[in-house]
Formats: sequence, structure tokens, C-alpha cells
Amino acid sequence: RVDDDNVGASQGDGDGLVDFSETIELYVRVKNFGDSAAHSSYGILSSDKPTISIIGDSAYWGEIPSHDTATCHTPFVFSVSGDIPDQMVIPFLLDVYATNGSWSFDDISLTAHAPVLVYDHKQTDDLGGNENNKPDPGETCDMNVTLRNDGSAGEDLISAQISCNDPYVTVSAPSASYPDIPAGGTGTSLTAYRFSISGSCPMGHHVLFAMQISGAGSYSAVDTIDVLIG
Repeated sequence: RVDDDNVGASQGDGDGLVDFSETIELYVRVKNFGDSAAHSSYGILSSDKPTISIIGDSAYWGEIPSHDTATCHTPFVFSVSGDIPDQMVIPFLLDVYATNGSWSFDDISLTAHAPVLVYDHKQTDDLGGNENNKPDPGETCDMNVTLRNDGSAGEDLISAQISCNDPYVTVSAPSASYPDIPAGGTGTSLTAYRFSISGSCPMGHHVLFAMQISGAGSYSAVDTIDVLIG
């Protein structure tokens, strides 16, 4: 059982899923298929995935009667990196020891959930221009950008910065914040980006903006925005 309810050692949103940047308490249930009880049983949990860190690697079951099941009295504890990929399968190795035997299980795995924020679309406003809502040479434009979350976890505290190396473009308002974006949802910048286009920029010129996206839990991503002039 995955516990991320912010009680005890866990830190998370309480949805019972392994999400990015969470600290998980993992309660493991085992069954004794043998004809004798397992005495003073305990387990050691490990994983070779660098995107998680095991904080508490041991748990105790104690006495497990023959053909009975038991859940560990205290949980294993691990933390999940903020940059873990969405839908990554995390394999674990569990070694169980008792005074009368030992067993290893390598078929334990959990799936991680993370946001995947990408550029979706834009809306431009040519301030004081010809009001065709298209960026033209010599104009200053506001640009509202909509992001889409292709991941299986929502994200909050989202912001994004744009930059541009094009000699015809000057960015004067490079930063914007975004509303919380649930898994599968979209969110539009709460304020507009602003850029100016040189009067000597040729019509039909493509301008490429780089976008650096950040969010809660050390989340970060990059994307690009292609803007046609004229």
C-alpha cells in the first residue's frame, strides 16, 4: 500500500499514487505459503533506480503463521525525484529474513506519475499595430501562451520564461505565471509576454522562441514557440 498522506514520514497529496517529488511510505503485505510459521521476520528493500532514494530500507513483520498473511508494522520509506519521467516503472528488490529462512522477491514494481508540460498554442495582440492580431514588422506584440499537461500528474506553481536570439526581435516581458494545470488539462499564461519586431524584418520570417518551464517540486521542461511574421 502506497501512503502519501503527509502523516508520519510521507509527504504528498494523499492520492495513493507514487508522484514526482513525493516521499512515500510503502506498506508491504506478504504471505507465508509454508507449513511452519516464519519467526521474527523482517525485510530489506532496495532499488537500482537513481530517480528514487530509499530513506527507510527495513520493515518488520514479526511472526507470520503458516498459510497466513501479514503487513509490515512500520513502512519502508523512499523519496521520488522531481525530475522522474512520467509513467516510469520503478523496480524493487525485497529480501525477507526470518530465524528459520530467507527469501528474495524481484517482481515488485511501482509506476511513477509526473507532469509533462508542453507548448499548446498562442494568441497574439499587435498593440497599436494594424489590429490583425498577427505580428508584423515594426509592431510590438503581446503573446498569451497556453500550456498542455500530457502527463499523469497535475502541476502547480507554474511559470515560464521565453528568450529569443533572432536579430529582428526584442523581448521586453519574458516571464509569465500559469494557473494549476491538471493531468490532461491546459492553462493559459496569467499575464502576456511582450516582444517587438524590427521594421526591417522580412514578411514571412519565422521567429523561434525558446521556453523554459518550471513548477513545484523542482519540475522543469523546455519547449519552443514558432511565430510567423506577417
